[in-house]
Amino acid sequence: PRDALNFQRLLLDAIALLAARRQDLEYAKRELAALLNITPGTDFAVVDGAEPDLLPVPFNVAELEELALINRPELREEDLKRRLTASEARMQVLSLLPNISFDAGVNYDSNDYLYNNTWADVGLQVSMNLLKPLSWPTMKELHENKVLNDEARRLSLSMAVLTQVRLSVERYRLALSDLEIARESSRVDQRLADYAKAAASTRLEGQLEVIRAETRALNSAYQRHAAYATAQAAFGRIYNSVGLTVVPGDFDGMSVDELAEVVSEHVNGVE
Repeated sequence: PRDALNFQRLLLDAIALLAARRQDLEYAKRELAALLNITPGTDFAVVDGAEPDLLPVPFNVAELEELALINRPELREEDLKRRLTASEARMQVLSLLPNISFDAGVNYDSNDYLYNNTWADVGLQVSMNLLKPLSWPTMKELHENKVLNDEARRLSLSMAVLTQVRLSVERYRLALSDLEIARESSRVDQRLADYAKAAASTRLEGQLEVIRAETRALNSAYQRHAAYATAQAAFGRIYNSVGLTVVPGDFDGMSVDELAEVVSEHVNGVE
């Protein structure tokens, strides 16, 4: 009875492990369908192809940081805000100057007793708020504080961008290390499973060992695929941290095949 219960316990553990992995894959398939804009409920299959080789860890981190400072949209937005601040300061200076208005028009009156029923008039009006120049020191101080605030905000964003680049490179390095460990574990577990099947006998212990080894090998293969996906996502973080884009701006007039070719050429060139 104890051997039978151990056999049943092992089977239940294997089923629970495989069910958890199947659930992860089902969630991943639903997420993929949402990304591909597939109609809910449509059954589709993913072709299992060869895994592309991953790039090594970037060594030119300083160059990546420079590209990030140039390409990140957050920093571009801060540059625009700085220009707007300068434009607002010029407008405030112009508001201190006198207002000049020019009026011209042609008039007509139907009164028959007038010597001239039509006439033209031209006028020039100059006005100035005498109290507004007194606010110049306050306006100047406000502008200087706003410039300092813009510079501090841009500096903090620049530091955050540089930190993201460094962290993304380090995450990619760790992901590649985990992938290598997962690949080695998968190879070892697969060899153990093959050995267990070759050495299995009609005894219950032999069948238990085969089930245990095959379950471990299947789980290791899943972990290897997951580690590969994690490494791909880590490389994508490097791509995003640098501020690079893969979709051209004029993609509206392109077909799917043309857009795929443009994206593939761009990504290969950047890599």
